[in-house]
Amino acid sequence: MKKLLALLLAVVCLFACVSCTPAPKKDLAEAKSNLEAKNYVVFLDDTTDDPTVSEKLTATNVNESLYIVRYASNKLAKLELRRTEAKIDAQIEDIKLEIKSIKHIMNKFDDELTTDEMDKYKEKLREREEALEDFKNVVFGRSGKLVWYGTKQAIKDSKK
Repeated sequence: MKKLLALLLAVVCLFACVSCTPAPKKDLAEAKSNLEAKNYVVFLDDTTDDPTVSEKLTATNVNESLYIVRYASNKLAKLELRRTEAKIDAQIEDIKLEIKSIKHIMNKFDDELTTDEMDKYKEKLREREEALEDFKNVVFGRSGKLVWYGTKQAIKDSKK
């Protein structure tokens, strides 16, 4: 009974997380037009050779990005969303561990590192902390066959 309750709670949490994320424009041609109007570099591929994907859009500008894929089935979209979540979670965990490692090196070997070496570690630490911060702005979601991930601003820009 406890396992069933835990599973049910996990499913409810998953749906809550996915349903709360903002959704991009579902018509990818319109999304492309809206994003280009906001100075994004946009690629829309609606003639993909992959039978599992009917269309995909990639958009970037200086600070924002968005990736949208329309899959051939709802089941495939669900699976690909789960894969996307797992990949992002793994990247976040890797960055966190790298930050811990750098901090340990800087603390443990402080007396043995040259000034230049210490500066390199400080720069690397700053870069990794910025990368971790960037992930806080990334959201992902699914609606039917459509899966997306990107920054909230890019998602918003796809609709205007």
